[in-house]
Amino acid sequence: MRKILYLITLITFTIYARAQETASKVASFKMPRHSVQFADSAFFEKAKTQFKSPLVAKIRIKQFKVNLEVRGVFVVVCDMINHASNETLADYKNDALWMVQMDRSLTLDFIKIDTLNNKRFIVYKMHTRDAVYLHFRSEEEDKKSIGGLLQYKITDDRRAQRIAKKLMSSFKFK
Repeated sequence: MRKILYLITLITFTIYARAQETASKVASFKMPRHSVQFADSAFFEKAKTQFKSPLVAKIRIKQFKVNLEVRGVFVVVCDMINHASNETLADYKNDALWMVQMDRSLTLDFIKIDTLNNKRFIVYKMHTRDAVYLHFRSEEEDKKSIGGLLQYKITDDRRAQRIAKKLMSSFKFK
């Protein structure tokens, strides 16, 4: 199960590992209230205390990445730039459905396309017995987008969804 979850994250984020720019060239966003930013190693150690498989801490890509913990909700926000992509949000929706079919330990709670501040996002939530995963990704603009992954306990669901919505609402693309 851990390998499949790790594979899902890699599939979600690796597509964007080509020709990366810094966040200042893609988008800015407001840090959530009460957030604490971590370096990769400290983030992994902190997440390991909460989850059997701290998926958020395993994202190892060479691009802008912010690791945050907001009162028990672990958040990774990444710039995504793919100069060869022509995929739409509907394509990413199909990818998410495929991932759930491949891993029977995952249960898909919802998948939808939201519009916040005139920007469209694919948002999907899935869970295992140990954790909940909330993914989001903006629609590409000049082959650039921003995405994130939240991992948390089911008891933090309302808080995590508010954090994701505030993050997505605060993105300012350049």
